Amino acid sequence: MGKRNQPKERKSNWRLYVFLGEIDVENHWWELNVDFTNLRSRTSFLLINNMENLMLLWHGCGTTDEQKLLANKSALKLRERFDFN
Repeated sequence: MGKRNQPKERKSNWRLYVFLGEIDVENHWWELNVDFTNLRSRTSFLLINNMENLMLLWHGCGTTDEQKLLANKSALKLRERFDFN
């Protein structure tokens, strides 16, 4: 209940990450609450389910080709590193 060092209880096996970054060496994924209100049209998102070994990459309609390319590259690196389907 509002304590800083206690992990929040997860109600789902899914995790949602937003893609941030403009160049290859400076991009990263930032975790958000799994909720449709967090989706934005101008970026990419990664939805991961560790229990079922699933990874889904979604691009908003306003995502630039460069951002899509960087997000795809980054997601593939994560997929290889953590052995996702």
